[in-house]
Amino acid sequence: MSKKSAKQRIFKTHVILGGYKIPPKKQCPLNTQARKNYKDLVPKSEIFYAAFMFKTIWILVSLVFIPQLLSAEELYGIIIGKYAHIRNQPTVVNTQVVTKAYQGTALKILDKTQKETSIESLSGHWYKVRLIEEQIEGWVFDKYVALEGSIDLQEYFNLVLGGLYYFRPELNETIQEVKTKISKPQAFTHLPKHGTRFLNYIGYFLMAQGDALAFPVLIEFMNPDYKDENSKDANYAFTWEILERLTPNVLITNNYKSFKYWWEHNWSTIKLDVPAYKLATIFKKIQENEDRSYRNLLAE
Repeated sequence: MSKKSAKQRIFKTHVILGGYKIPPKKQCPLNTQARKNYKDLVPKSEIFYAAFMFKTIWILVSLVFIPQLLSAEELYGIIIGKYAHIRNQPTVVNTQVVTKAYQGTALKILDKTQKETSIESLSGHWYKVRLIEEQIEGWVFDKYVALEGSIDLQEYFNLVLGGLYYFRPELNETIQEVKTKISKPQAFTHLPKHGTRFLNYIGYFLMAQGDALAFPVLIEFMNPDYKDENSKDANYAFTWEILERLTPNVLITNNYKSFKYWWEHNWSTIKLDVPAYKLATIFKKIQENEDRSYRNLLAE
């Protein structure tokens, strides 16, 4: 092979652009003749049209889809009425009730009607929702929903706390003493001084306030030394599940020693930052367990 031909690297290829193709038998230097042939074979109008279409498509994607992706926010909430009907369509006329969702039921917002509608004296929109624990989908009127961040969620917590069967006003004073006089690293030393039977109630109040001190209070409630008395509580067994739900990213065995060790060695970094709608599922279960266990007992 001559030096000249060795320096010129020749290639055989199919080049498709704008519907035109350079045949494989056509040989040309990579950086010179091929470019000349492209210009000769492909009309400028075709190149302009292809570029125009590309820019148009990109603009549409940028204006329509990208903003939606960037602004998309997952919304969660709870049912705040005594109950709400979840329907198969966003209207009360000729629709089926999929299920009845009770107060405190956590849900995820999937969609929302654009047009405002009126139901009797209420005006608002319909939410398409998925009930988180039940995994049921349907439509509910927005006036029966409190979204994450709403003050209505805190009011729901207060409603449950105020309705605890064995709650007594003097517990408020105990809660304040625990909050102000017990330090996190010394929690297990001082908590028993404030009584042990209703430590879980104190833990619920702290939990509703997002206070991490709720952890050692609930853990100490499960101290085996107090099992004979505390196991009578309607939510005794559920307390382990509460601690699990409050620590979704922590692997701990469900026993007193493991949770106590975890708190004592990590108290300075532990936070209670569970979303309010998840706390609502806990409070709903607490209320249901008390209703089931104590209602008939207190009626006697």
